[in-house]
Amino acid sequence: EFARTRSARAVLIDGAELPDGDLSDVVTVPGWDHQRRAVAFTETARALLLAIPMGGGKTAATIAGLNRVQAATVLIVCPNQVRAVWPRETREKSAISWHCEDGTRPPHRAGGRRQDLSAGDRLERMQRVLWGCDCGAPVHAFCINYEALATPVWRKWQPPHPVDAIVYDEIHRLKSPTGAVSKVAAKWHGYARRHIGLSGTPLPQTPLDAFGVMRALDPGIFGTTWTGFKNRYAVMDPTGTFPITGRIQNGGELARKFMSITYRPEIDLKLPPVLDVARTAVLEPAARKVFDDIAAEFWADLTPFVDARRARGMTEEQARADVMAEIISTADGPPSEITAPNVMTRLLRQQQLTGGFLADDEGVVRIVSTAKRAAVAAWLADEVVLRRDSGDPVVLFCRFHPDLDVAKALAAEFGVRYGEISGRAKTGLDSDARMHPDVDLVGVQIQSGGTGIDLTRARYGGWYSLGYSVSDYDQARKRLDRPGQTRPVTFAHFVVEDTADQAVYDAIDNRRAVISEVLREGEVDPASLGVSEPAPPRPEVARGSGSVRLPWD
Repeated sequence: EFARTRSARAVLIDGAELPDGDLSDVVTVPGWDHQRRAVAFTETARALLLAIPMGGGKTAATIAGLNRVQAATVLIVCPNQVRAVWPRETREKSAISWHCEDGTRPPHRAGGRRQDLSAGDRLERMQRVLWGCDCGAPVHAFCINYEALATPVWRKWQPPHPVDAIVYDEIHRLKSPTGAVSKVAAKWHGYARRHIGLSGTPLPQTPLDAFGVMRALDPGIFGTTWTGFKNRYAVMDPTGTFPITGRIQNGGELARKFMSITYRPEIDLKLPPVLDVARTAVLEPAARKVFDDIAAEFWADLTPFVDARRARGMTEEQARADVMAEIISTADGPPSEITAPNVMTRLLRQQQLTGGFLADDEGVVRIVSTAKRAAVAAWLADEVVLRRDSGDPVVLFCRFHPDLDVAKALAAEFGVRYGEISGRAKTGLDSDARMHPDVDLVGVQIQSGGTGIDLTRARYGGWYSLGYSVSDYDQARKRLDRPGQTRPVTFAHFVVEDTADQAVYDAIDNRRAVISEVLREGEVDPASLGVSEPAPPRPEVARGSGSVRLPWD
């Protein structure tokens, strides 16, 4: 596939003749120019990545392309919360009849939510839909969530016949080269005639994420072994255990190979403006003492790493900043000496404390601060004017369950209806993966509700807490800032001064910088992959906020 992509990509070049504009035979919606090019690319390429910006119509372009190539059996792998979206989208947007199922069964009672089948029952149902259904639909498709691929029955599965296409929606979920799901997807390369990846953030954390993504689509690009890829593109630590933070070799080659089967159009979605504001809080004296004690233990464990950097000429401040950058950049990667369990536990406790809670050794959660909660309450009262029915609905993004409990308590305090989108509840969504019309404040756990859902009913979003993932952050923003949004959007960032909160925003900023450098080396505009989005207006900073930096500063 890699050897023949030059001719396949010709249709994507700026200024190239636009493909036939009539897509009425394959989709029921008018096609944008970039969707027409995506359909033409699908016709000529057996492996491709549609990195169309979030909200740019990736799903419709994929449906049109699969209809155009007359795919009859399609397996769709997607985030769990998106499974219900594909049957609806194919029903509404395909000009050709699809029989598309998502591995659920009807609810036990009227008005209830559909229930998931077990992993084994889903596998059995998928095989009946793809190869044993005589309903007469030209296209049979089945949706499975990424996590299911790691279950024993799906790991062992081999199809009786190759499917016409496998679609990986939000393919950046395969970025981990050693992850169980990514390994299964690599094995599945031989199970399909065509492989399509979809993602608005295809390089979510580091340029090295390209390996897991491309291994599933076309292993001829970077090979099939993580060791070989690391040796070519990563700069390893002296022990050869893990890649050094922010260091890449042969970056230009990596970028060019990655882009060889990637289509990232520049699109003006004509969305309303977005305003980001920073709202800060100060820990109470007792909470500050607890935080400082945890921080002191945290740095005591890291003394050898700080001393080693000082021996190389760094100041104490520079050494600590470099150590923190390395910890954060590898926080979601394989364990290393610097990310020992006790170090990561203390870093996590610092983040939890800024939200106002702390768990003891027995797991009992206690409240240690109300500073951030008070800052959110003031914002809701003074700027949003949160009211039941008559006010604007609000989305509050959180990382931890106790943070979501704060969101629920705030809803009760303001007398409004609460909904939640998390691993423990989906009351904030309707059956079409849109914000429920009967809630006023929705608490969203970022990893559970940051992808594939529509929250454009709200124009106010708040960040109570977040993790280190660039893609989770960007994806969550696009739940409000996307087509369907008709009003200006405001995002409020709640940061506790002189705490780990600032390190999280710094980490997001630093990860963007590394990816941008590699893309530029490969003569690829970082903005073309959504890495450096246009900077929003500089945030208004609340009085007393100090030197708060957000990811675009």
